[in-house]
Amino acid sequence: MNDCCKTVKQRSDAALARGNWLQAVDLLQRSLDNCPDCYDTAVRLARIYMEYGHFRSAEEAVDQAFTASTTDPFNVCPLSEAHRDLFLLKANLCLARGNAYKAVTLYMVLLADRPDDPDLLLHVALGYEKTGQREMALAYLNRVLAVDPDHLPSQEIKAQLLLGLGRLHEALDLYTEITLSRPDSVNAYAMMGRIYDHLGRQPAAQLAWQRAVALAPNADEPLRLLGRLAVGREEWSEARDLLTRAVAANPKNALAHLDLADLLERLGETRAALAHWDEAFALAPQQVRIAEAVDHWQQVAQAVSDGFAPLPDRGGDEAEDGPTSATAQGPAGS
Repeated sequence: MNDCCKTVKQRSDAALARGNWLQAVDLLQRSLDNCPDCYDTAVRLARIYMEYGHFRSAEEAVDQAFTASTTDPFNVCPLSEAHRDLFLLKANLCLARGNAYKAVTLYMVLLADRPDDPDLLLHVALGYEKTGQREMALAYLNRVLAVDPDHLPSQEIKAQLLLGLGRLHEALDLYTEITLSRPDSVNAYAMMGRIYDHLGRQPAAQLAWQRAVALAPNADEPLRLLGRLAVGREEWSEARDLLTRAVAANPKNALAHLDLADLLERLGETRAALAHWDEAFALAPQQVRIAEAVDHWQQVAQAVSDGFAPLPDRGGDEAEDGPTSATAQGPAGS
């Protein structure tokens, strides 16, 4: 970094300290325009933009530095720290903005320099997962776990991929391993419950979900799924309590509203059931279970409007949720 860039960095730091991030980015952008191959300035500018949610501007700053490079950025060896930061920012932005193929290419450049970096290996795995190459993603997750056997994000993502591939017993073993090393992992217990339920082992599913709720009393999905188990046992009072708690814990859980609506209809509380159905439909009209129930609930609403008694049961078994999850933020209902 030359003296001019250092001065700009100091002035931008002072602007940020005053809470004036717009002045900071203006100073850095003008510096980058004058010295477009200053990677440190580009990285700093991009990070500020990202902190304030301006991802497109962040990517433009990074691209400006890439374009100004007098050498092929893929043949810079060894990588300086400024190069590494620039490559990493560019790769992360590509991944976040849906260009997983380019992200993987950039991560590979970084891996050539640091082949055992667990965070880089994880990001390569995420890139391959987004391109649909789940076996490649698993291979890189295994490399992470070979370096760091207790790397929790990699363990959880691997378990989710195994579920997606239908390898339920392997996923169950991995979630069990997670709970042994991290007995406070709510997500692991919640997902174990889903797998046990799918395998027809409802008592084991119940214990897993109860453990999740014991750890996190407002965990809406375990509460909802425990409520569904109670419905299956025809324990109406317990089911109502659990499903009501699930809705209260997360009013945006559309399936919790739908399950509670189904239960209240069964108990003859049709108007209350309709209120929860309306919430479910407003939240997720395209969700499969909700979309399939539209005709029935329209008939119920019409019957109530006409002053008739509630309609009889729809008959047949309710749709199953299945042991699926797509996020590291906790299990989502299907």
